[in-house]
Amino acid sequence: MITSPFCFWIRLFFTLVIVLMVSDSNAMARVNPSRSAAYAYYLQAIMEKSSGRLSDASSCLKSALVHDPESIAILEDLAKLAASIGNMQEAEQWAEQAIALETDNLDMKIVLAGIYANEDRVAEALGLMEEILSDEPDNQEALFLTGTIYAKAKQYPKAIEIMERAAGQEGSQSFMAYYYLGRICRDADDLVKAEEYLNEALRLNPHMTMVYLDLADVYRRQGKIDKAIDSCRALLAQKPNNLEVRERLLILLIEEKRVDDVISEFGRLKQSAQNHPAIGFHVAILCLQHKKYDDALSILKEMAHTYHDQGQIIYYMAIAYEQKGDLDAAMDMLESIHIDDELAVEARVRLAYLLKERGQLDQALNLIEKSLKDRPNTKQWVLSLATLYDAANRPHDSREILRKALDTTPDDKELLFHLAMVLDKLGQRDQAIECAKKAIEKAEDYVEALNFLGYTYAEEGINLDEAELLIKKALSIQPDDGYVTDSLGWVYFKKGKNDQAILYLKKAQDLVPGDPVIAEHLGDAYMASEIFDKALHVYQEALKLVKESKDKPKLRKKIQDAQKALSDMVDS
Repeated sequence: MITSPFCFWIRLFFTLVIVLMVSDSNAMARVNPSRSAAYAYYLQAIMEKSSGRLSDASSCLKSALVHDPESIAILEDLAKLAASIGNMQEAEQWAEQAIALETDNLDMKIVLAGIYANEDRVAEALGLMEEILSDEPDNQEALFLTGTIYAKAKQYPKAIEIMERAAGQEGSQSFMAYYYLGRICRDADDLVKAEEYLNEALRLNPHMTMVYLDLADVYRRQGKIDKAIDSCRALLAQKPNNLEVRERLLILLIEEKRVDDVISEFGRLKQSAQNHPAIGFHVAILCLQHKKYDDALSILKEMAHTYHDQGQIIYYMAIAYEQKGDLDAAMDMLESIHIDDELAVEARVRLAYLLKERGQLDQALNLIEKSLKDRPNTKQWVLSLATLYDAANRPHDSREILRKALDTTPDDKELLFHLAMVLDKLGQRDQAIECAKKAIEKAEDYVEALNFLGYTYAEEGINLDEAELLIKKALSIQPDDGYVTDSLGWVYFKKGKNDQAILYLKKAQDLVPGDPVIAEHLGDAYMASEIFDKALHVYQEALKLVKESKDKPKLRKKIQDAQKALSDMVDS
């Protein structure tokens, strides 16, 4: 069995070369009319074959062979027919019988070589083809199949050499030779040559769908997306109802995130065919990503009764409604997703979040608590419930639900990390540090845990060298994370390296401009560097940003200190 991409080529060879190599009319002339029974069965076989009844055609040919057992024409047709329907063992048998009767039968030798290639008997196939080419070096069909076999064996230079000889011969296979040359060069990563050969194939036959599609693929691989799109559109100008090409064009447009073109093209695709659920879903997601919520909803609603995953459709409709600001509709959608659905976990977490944001914290808690009774130890629900308990100022409940979950899965990094944060809020910092360490042991690149542990050390003023290493590692993984950048600046501040502290804290503020803690940290670094005017400015910014009233007195005191320091500096 062929497992390489050239399996397609061998099949195509049998379709274009073997089956059509000798026409029925020529074969009829070679069947002896004096053997009337054989001739009658042979005529019947031709009729059955022309009607697409290949099994019946094969039966008629076998009956004809009984009455004329040495007919080369009947054996040839039996071999070609068996090969065309994939019965290679039988095809080999008929081809060998024909060659035994007519040793110089090149057609059957080519058929037999194709059979060997199809069965992955590459050496035998090439040996037979070399024998043929030694007698007829310009035989186009032989060159064509030989090039294909070399390509299958990934001997690309030899395949290209042979196929170029085939392309240079006048005959029906020139177009296919150029087409195969394009495919061989593409698979050999010579995309420039692939483009050249495929364009030549297109010049010879400007109506072949597969050439346009392969050329579009070569353009895409070269980054010539506009040309790939043009290739698809050129074919659609000829064949506007070709769904395969329209789908390929749509995929290219989706990859390029050309949202308006995607929506327009999807509309044409819907006019051409009834059901394109997979593509429709991708289009809807792209619309969501680009804030075209009405378009996303329109597509999703049309798919609601045909798409195989109803829960997925409903979930993303909810997301669209939420982004539009229609929270009632979003919540109705999320509530309708059954608890056994694949997206039930995400749906209930999202619904709980929306309830909390609307001030319905008790309903959010009830929803997740009830969900956990139905499906205990569902991690995302445990984490959601811990967060909701924290919002309800119930940190002890948050700690207990996380500990209970860890009894079942003690090595879960996310549960360990969230427990570390809860313990820190409860003032149990030593235990929090141990939990964070365990989380990092389970996943050494866990950015949140690395940052938490490093920042906690900085807050405590301990292990500052280790804290710097931890946070630098986190920053190497997520270099544009404002909170991790703030942590590194804070470590430098704690180490008395104020210039470096200011550098990183300013960058953190640029990355997260609305965070009051980062602004306060930057103010502290300015104060330590006696840059009092800037300290005063960022403290005042922090006071505007802070939401918790309990944090405001501390900031007001810092503002007063900065004002006094600035005044004293002016007076002196």
